[in-house]
Amino acid sequence: MKFHLYFLKEIITYIIRPKNFLMLIFIFLLSVHSFSSEIHLTHIGLTECKVKCNCFYEKHIAYKAIKRVLRFFKSSGYEIKTPIDIEFVKNTTNTEKNAQNCKSTTKQFLCQYNRKTKCIKISSWINNSYWNRKAFGIFPLDIEFFTSMVTHEVGHVIFDSILESRGETTDHSFHEFIAYIVQIETMKKSHKSKVLSLWPKEKLPSVFAINSFVWMAEPNKFSVLSYRLFKSQPEIIQHILNGKIKPIEMQFIMEY
Repeated sequence: MKFHLYFLKEIITYIIRPKNFLMLIFIFLLSVHSFSSEIHLTHIGLTECKVKCNCFYEKHIAYKAIKRVLRFFKSSGYEIKTPIDIEFVKNTTNTEKNAQNCKSTTKQFLCQYNRKTKCIKISSWINNSYWNRKAFGIFPLDIEFFTSMVTHEVGHVIFDSILESRGETTDHSFHEFIAYIVQIETMKKSHKSKVLSLWPKEKLPSVFAINSFVWMAEPNKFSVLSYRLFKSQPEIIQHILNGKIKPIEMQFIMEY
């Protein structure tokens, strides 16, 4: 026992020497910096799914989000095998030009799905201390709400794949309707309860209310009311997925 204590004392004495202690701190900071500044391509065990991440948390978030979405669509009769590409980025800004292509504006985003590149870009979790965004406009954006947002974007990917398999497209409001339902339905119960406490006893009156005007008026409210419509008439989502229900805007265009 004396030998072990003496040996431990020698190690501690070595570490606390100023020169050695500073060296250990330098090595630690160097390793942390190199990990967080380097983007790693991580295959997460799902077919054709890849994630570029900066830390372990991001890999875990992406994995949970993808599994939630695949499980949801499987319960609706769709087992989709499509590439899912998620990239956690530190610079989450878009530069957009106005109608005259003269002035450009820079907009910051938290999560974004690009339907052309089929890539989801998400603000890196290591930047979360700088966010001032609220989940559904109200709740602090913890890791569960953040995971649900990634789930929302993956929902867009899978719905896109279902539409493309039939050579179809749909209105953006229908895309949001599906993605919000996937997001809220797959949340943890505690967080889902918080979300469903908003706008109590309200829901979309019918599928005709799934349109761009209602969605753009108040997206957060649209999400909760959409979910309540889904719970009261669960067959709606099945009819949308198999193409039996079309957006009202598209019906007007086809009839015209």
